[in-house]
Amino acid sequence: MDKVEREDVKRAGELLDSGRPEDLAAFLQTLHPADIADILRRIEDEHKVKLLKFMNRDLAADVLTEVDERSGQNLLRLLTDHEVASLLEKMKSDDAADLISRLSPEKTERIKSLLPSDDRARIHGLLGFDEDSAGGIMESETPAVSEHASVQDAIHLVRSQADEIENAQKVYVVGDDGTLRGAIRILNLLLHDPSEPVTAVMEANIVSVPVTMDQEEVANLFSRYDEFTLPVVDARNRLIGRIMVDAGACSAKC
Repeated sequence: MDKVEREDVKRAGELLDSGRPEDLAAFLQTLHPADIADILRRIEDEHKVKLLKFMNRDLAADVLTEVDERSGQNLLRLLTDHEVASLLEKMKSDDAADLISRLSPEKTERIKSLLPSDDRARIHGLLGFDEDSAGGIMESETPAVSEHASVQDAIHLVRSQADEIENAQKVYVVGDDGTLRGAIRILNLLLHDPSEPVTAVMEANIVSVPVTMDQEEVANLFSRYDEFTLPVVDARNRLIGRIMVDAGACSAKC
């Protein structure tokens, strides 16, 4: 641990003991979630819970995605079922599924029962996939519009779901049965007349990932096609999620 890390850990401990939540919140806002995760790993258990509770839910969710598996398990044991469920609601589906998979089956079921039905369904679906498959690293939050939609509809989707589909570069186009028809780069949406149908401006021949594909093969696809995200499809070519390049590349190296 270098000098800066030691000072951050010391400062966090001092602020936790001081009873000045405003100062602690301000200090945490100056740190990257990965740095806060490192602080959590090094401080005493009683301080871990206090530190998490001083964060807003968005920051706490980001921090929990940065902790290693062992530290994550220990942290979750210190929180109540309601506190864990509240954090899971703020996390992307793949991160939430990864986090909840670290719990005992009994605690997992209790927490799932506390989640809204749509969040529960997304997480439950991801937990059913082999962890070494594309389904094990995909996120279900995927920007998609109907093949009957217009460019304006696609733009509205991007704006309305901006918080859920961070780092999206494409909007996918699906048929009435959910099958993947094509994709449109978000930047290209601005170059077309809003009234144009998405099918007139989409790329029809796009690379997709079968949900059962091994993660190393997924990493090879990212390297070969130089894509930032890839859509994931089921056996019927129905769009069910997407994989970000960092998750796909890490599978072959991490």
